Amino acid sequence: MSKVGCRSISFLKNNWMMLAVLIVAAFIRLWNIGQIGFNSDEAVYAGQAAALAGREEYVKQFSLVRAHPLLFQFFLSLIYRITVSDVFARMLSAMFGLLTVYFTYNLGKILFNKRVGSVAAMFLGVTPYHVIVSRQALLEPTLTFFTTLTMYSFAKYQLNKNSTWAYLVGVSSALSFLSKEVGIFVVGIITLLLLSGYYFKLNHMVIVLCSFLLTVSPHIFTIFASEATETAWNYILWQISRPPNHPPLFYLENLPCYFSWPLLVLLILGYGYAVYKHRPPHVLCLVWFAVIFIFFQFLPTKGFHYLLPLSPAACLIATLPLDVAWSSSTSRRKFYMLVFIALITTALIYNSTLNGVFTIDQSKIGLAGYSGLPKAREVALWIKENTPEGSRILTIGPTMANVIRFYAPNREVYALSISQNPLRRNPSYKPLENPDLMLRFALINYVVFDTYSASRSPYFANTMLYYIAKYEYELVHVECPFSTLDSNVTIPSPLISIYEVKSESGGL
Repeated sequence: MSKVGCRSISFLKNNWMMLAVLIVAAFIRLWNIGQIGFNSDEAVYAGQAAALAGREEYVKQFSLVRAHPLLFQFFLSLIYRITVSDVFARMLSAMFGLLTVYFTYNLGKILFNKRVGSVAAMFLGVTPYHVIVSRQALLEPTLTFFTTLTMYSFAKYQLNKNSTWAYLVGVSSALSFLSKEVGIFVVGIITLLLLSGYYFKLNHMVIVLCSFLLTVSPHIFTIFASEATETAWNYILWQISRPPNHPPLFYLENLPCYFSWPLLVLLILGYGYAVYKHRPPHVLCLVWFAVIFIFFQFLPTKGFHYLLPLSPAACLIATLPLDVAWSSSTSRRKFYMLVFIALITTALIYNSTLNGVFTIDQSKIGLAGYSGLPKAREVALWIKENTPEGSRILTIGPTMANVIRFYAPNREVYALSISQNPLRRNPSYKPLENPDLMLRFALINYVVFDTYSASRSPYFANTMLYYIAKYEYELVHVECPFSTLDSNVTIPSPLISIYEVKSESGGL
């Protein structure tokens, strides 16, 4: 047998568990990944990628200068040069999720041992929270991958003090920032680790700083050395001045079941154990978890997906009690522990498939970062196929407007809820100064009423219903939670309705 064949067999023997974990993780992330269309954030990021790819129909719809850098969008634009697809966008995000699982394994192996790395990667690969978010075309999976890569590079540097790993620490931390500007928390994590006993050689510290600055410099120059400067500052001011969108206990109320309660119990035990041991590998995981949790807890704006970057650290910490128990167990107890780990993993897989792959929690639909919007893609595609290019469309809020802009480009889409006050709206959105006038004289061609936006903005939903009743617009299309051919079955209230605007006066 050739040396290549022997090495392949040896690799499979030594890494069979990791390969199995990656196969399962890939399956539950990719299966039926396009069952529901984009939500608002996904549509914006994919639209920006299409604009970067040179797709003219998206350039006017999606400004490149928005609230976040464009790293994920850049990667996606390479695909969009060939074809624009929501499935490919989500597959790219899932790929970053799988890479995170792999590097969690490697990080656990060098911080603790191969057993910790394998079990932590297995937990992360099937944890519902990580599965749900990495099945969406959001920025957090990319941010989480580069955060994990930064921690891996940092740990490798501490082992051999090699300048190559110093370069990688600087570059990967910069890519965390370029994934999403809040990725600057990586700098805080590294700073606290240096204060807690880790260190860089002085010349290597210079390498880290220079590689970080050089990597982020194109983004900084693009924003602050061009005509986009004013727009960039408007976004910054808007982000800072935004009122809280969720109560302070949002994460504690919404995320525990998506980490699963057994894993949370192990996390609490592991955190206590890591604090007690207080060795460098434990400190790295503790600081990583604590900085991100505290950062987003005190950030006024909260989203279901924001805490994803701490999930690898959470899985590593949760594995520590199992590793300690395994090391001091007899053969029989080790068997029981294997059964226990298998039961936790099975429960995680069941929860992941129940809440993200085959079904979704209806009560969480519309929550930023939880899932796509059911039937929104279908409505947008109906508009694309049944309305002329250049049609003007009015929605309740920007959520449905963004989805329509992506799936049905070359239409002008307005949102009723966009504030006239520049300090209270996203700078990329333009308000309607006089919607009544535009509707009265048919300067708007179609009105889209959706229950997701209506539940979040009841005032503007009622305003739209008032216009629909006042001018007696014609209902031309509806999308319901399900459809049936049986006339004896009552069809539920529509999720989304489209009305055609007509004016007896024929316009202005």
